[in-house]
This record gives sequence, structure tokens and C-alpha cells, in this order.
Amino acid sequence: CMLPKQYRISAVHMRLVLRRGRFIRHAGIKVVGLSFPTIDSPTIGFMVSKRIEKKAVNRNRIKRVLRSAALSLIHDFLPSHRYVCVVDQKIVSPSTKTIEPILKQAIAIWNKENT
Repeated sequence: CMLPKQYRISAVHMRLVLRRGRFIRHAGIKVVGLSFPTIDSPTIGFMVSKRIEKKAVNRNRIKRVLRSAALSLIHDFLPSHRYVCVVDQKIVSPSTKTIEPILKQAIAIWNKENT
């Protein structure tokens, strides 16, 4: 499933968030976030490196599942913030059922520490 355009982060902003943002790690997912007062809705990006998963097919599957989970949790992300979710550890069975609660907890922890 595709994130609506208003929630997608651009490559330029993704690099900026990764460089200047604050992060937390939770259960193999690193959430990096940065406040942008000029935007209304949160924007989100996802990264899975070759170090985590060699095959592009598998990396893309993990990103698809993350996108789907993020879309259902979009109300948990703070407005006027940009986020990048980086997969830190290999996810054995990527499914929305397993990733959604992990992402929900990670976002809650990030919001608690950075508000």
C-alpha cells in the first residue's frame, strides 16, 4: 500500500532528519524524528539497508509492511514532524501483524521523550 503524498518524506528532508533528528531504538526499529513547524501533517520515510537484507525483494517487502503499519498508525505521529524509520535488525517474518505493535510502541516512546 502506498502512503498518500502528503505523508511521504522527500529525499532531501530524509537526509536532514537522519543528520539532525533525535532518535530512539526499539525492538529492531530506529525512529528518527525532527520538528518542522512549517508543515501541518507528519511525513514519514523508511530505510532498510543491504546489511540487514541482501535481496532487494525482501527489503522492499519490509518497507511495504512498514508503510502499511505507519498508515494505520498515522494518528500516533506528531503533526509538523518528519520521521524516518530505519530497520536495525533482521525482521524474521515481516507482517503488519508483527510490525504494527512494535512501530506503535516506538512512536509512543519517541513522542514521550521529545515533547
